[in-house]
Amino acid sequence: MRMADELRQKGNGCMQGKKFRDAVREYTYALEWNPMDSKAYSSRSLAFYMLGMDIEALDDAEKCVEIDPKFSRGYLRKGSVLLRNKEFAKALETFQEGLECDLTDQYLNRGVR
Repeated sequence: MRMADELRQKGNGCMQGKKFRDAVREYTYALEWNPMDSKAYSSRSLAFYMLGMDIEALDDAEKCVEIDPKFSRGYLRKGSVLLRNKEFAKALETFQEGLECDLTDQYLNRGVR
């Protein structure tokens, strides 16, 4: 697990530097070490989203929610992809599901508006 956490942190550094392809690679390595890491799926989903790879972003967001249905960021990632693809009703429903996990999440609240 420690190696997976270190690789995920490396991916986070790539994200901060806007090196999204590198981030995808690091999160993928992290998931090889810990395939149940919902945070790595959420983060890789965001990296895919930033690269315009919506199918992959949605797949990872859904896997994130499947692994940890209480982790609100998974719903944010999923809803964001749906919104960008003009699936407004599904996006709204997804943001609302996320708010059931965390009412204070400003990004989910923004998605509902």
